Amino acid sequence: SYDRVLSIDTHISEHGLEIVAGSTSGKIILWLLSGNKLLVLGQESSAGISMAASIKFSPDGSRIAVGSYGNVTVNSISIWVAAPKPRGRLNQLASSSLLSGVESVAWSPDGVYIIAVSYKSSSSLAPRSITIFDEGLSLLRTLS
Repeated sequence: SYDRVLSIDTHISEHGLEIVAGSTSGKIILWLLSGNKLLVLGQESSAGISMAASIKFSPDGSRIAVGSYGNVTVNSISIWVAAPKPRGRLNQLASSSLLSGVESVAWSPDGVYIIAVSYKSSSSLAPRSITIFDEGLSLLRTLS
C-alpha cells in the first residue's frame, strides 16, 4: 500500500535535532539527527489511528500530540512520549476519540493545553470545531 508523510515537526534536544513524522497509514516515526547520522529513535506502525494528519512536539519536547482522521471510529487526538524507552517503540500516554477528524493540533506555549481543529469539509476553511484539552486529554471546551 502507498504511504506518504502528512505531517512533520522538529525539536532541538541536547542530543541533536529530533524529527517526528506522521503518515497516511497512521505510522508515527521519531528520528534523531546527530552530526550527519539519522537514527530511528522509535516508531509505531499500529498506533490505532487512520491518518496522522497533524503532529506536534510539546514546547519542552517531552511529548508528541497527534491528530488523526479517517472514519468515526478512528478520529482522535493522542499524546505520545517523545523519548521512547526502550528505544524502538513509542509509548502512548493518552488518547481521546472525536466525532470529526482532527486536521490540526497545537500546544499552548506552556505545554498545559492542546488545541485540536476539525473542518467542515476539505473545500471549506471554516472550522467545524476548535476543541481544547488539558495535557491528559480531558476535554475542557469545544467551540463551534
